[in-house]
Amino acid sequence: MRTPFPRRGRALAAISAAAAAAVLLAGCGSDHHDPKPAAESHAPPVHQADPSAHAPGPAPTATARITDPAAAAVAYLTASQTVTAADATAPPRRAEAYMAPDNPERNRGQHVWDPPPAGTTRKPTGIKTEEGGRKGDRVVYKVTYTPETTAGDGKPAPSSSPAREVTTYVVCQRQSNGGWLVLRESPDLSPVAD
Repeated sequence: MRTPFPRRGRALAAISAAAAAAVLLAGCGSDHHDPKPAAESHAPPVHQADPSAHAPGPAPTATARITDPAAAAVAYLTASQTVTAADATAPPRRAEAYMAPDNPERNRGQHVWDPPPAGTTRKPTGIKTEEGGRKGDRVVYKVTYTPETTAGDGKPAPSSSPAREVTTYVVCQRQSNGGWLVLRESPDLSPVAD
């Protein structure tokens, strides 16, 4: 069977072949070197977290021995919630002196996601404890406090808004030496028996 337009078919084939060759050679210089890289983007680079920058800080030298569970909860909370700007890069381990050996946060450092400005310290003030229940060697406390940011001279740092009171729950566990350490902390009420 004869094609009605034989010349047109050959012309289209030639054009297609030329276009394919042009696509393959596009971007190559006359000396046939690799194509030049695309122009660099002017978008700001995406920040990649450096895992080594968040290595935990040094561990406390000794474990505390506090015989009053409420005092142990206050000491733990004071250590865990007293933070500086530097704590954002090296998660502090100050609270580990008040943590029970089976506390899941022990040896990891406590990440500080919202550090105070450089040259200031944020610490809990007006700490109040309320016993929520006891079972065996454990007791849970509802702890309320107000975070306060102070400058290097100890005076309150300028703030755009007053700090709100914070509530957390701390489970303390009696140790074999008669002292009390913190088993865990949670923003929600945790059962003592867990």
